Amino acid sequence: MHSIRKQTYTRKKRIRSKTTLISSPLFLSHSFFLFSFSLLLFSFLSLFLFASLDASSNDKLKRPCLFLLSSFFFFISWP
Repeated sequence: MHSIRKQTYTRKKRIRSKTTLISSPLFLSHSFFLFSFSLLLFSFLSLFLFASLDASSNDKLKRPCLFLLSSFFFFISWP
């Protein structure tokens, strides 16, 4: 009986430590920085891809670029 109580206590403690890590402001600021940096990087990448698509009307290049852009925007809009 005592070991079951100890297991549930350690399980609750482990869950509590994970939630405090996620809700800590340092973790949130780092995740926001990474998110904004990746958004900026992909926006520059999409501008470059659209500029290269305007220069050349090659269908073999258009399809994967548009697929990558659409999948990226789908990933960003996912809650």
